[in-house]
Amino acid sequence: MSTYATIREEVESEPTEVEDIVDQNIELNFNIERKKKKEESKKSSTGIKRWTAKQLAVKIIKLVEIITGIELYPYQKNFVFGVITNIVESTGETLSALFSRQSGKTEAISDVIIALMIILPKLGRLPKMEDVLPETMFDEKGRYLYRKGFWVGIFAPVKEQARTTYNRLRNRLYDDDAIEILNSPDFRYDITVSNGNTCALSNGSFVECHTASDNANIESKTYHLIIVEECQDVSDYKLQKSISPMGAATNAVKVYLGTSNNRKGVFLAQIKENKKRGIEEGVKLH
Repeated sequence: MSTYATIREEVESEPTEVEDIVDQNIELNFNIERKKKKEESKKSSTGIKRWTAKQLAVKIIKLVEIITGIELYPYQKNFVFGVITNIVESTGETLSALFSRQSGKTEAISDVIIALMIILPKLGRLPKMEDVLPETMFDEKGRYLYRKGFWVGIFAPVKEQARTTYNRLRNRLYDDDAIEILNSPDFRYDITVSNGNTCALSNGSFVECHTASDNANIESKTYHLIIVEECQDVSDYKLQKSISPMGAATNAVKVYLGTSNNRKGVFLAQIKENKKRGIEEGVKLH
């Protein structure tokens, strides 16, 4: 699985004639045919070369650092790179991550949510972007998936825990760098809602925070990205019955974040499944 750093080098360097290093034991004719098919799949019907999901993810991470004025650490970049790539590819996957306290996880995820709320709706409105963006960003009718905004739900066992990420995000949105981006001629977005539970932009994007306690009524919501903080303490019932269905209509990417404890549940099972798939399929979901 390519990391952020290796893909960044590919984006910033001139493309070579042969992009992949292939197994020398494979027949040359197969290599040529494989290369030809790969190049054809990257081009739109107009002949314009499409961005790959990984290339777009690198561009969005650059935007994250412009908006926040902070350069993320390499381990933060690799984490958000995986999140963004899965969103762009519309995989509907469930990612998992174990972070120690004060490791910068909240900073990384809140910063990338802001960038996605700003840039994703805009991309679909730019001229000819249907020929440049990955095809996975459009539905079966050719409609851009985020034409009405990018919707995010943040959950945690106790609402104050969910508000940690939410408040970091909302405060960052009012920073001078972010306000300058929002007011720039390229965007001209307003913050239309900003309270203790919801923050929304005039482009239709919004983020909401919720408690994931067993007694909370949090159903009937729809999101493109679902973040579950302190996932190790969220009940399996709440994850499966209430939270996961909120991404069914949009094929949402879910991100389970937590720390280790003695409880065996959905969080631990998801980590094991993601590690297994990483070995067997080469996909990095943890």
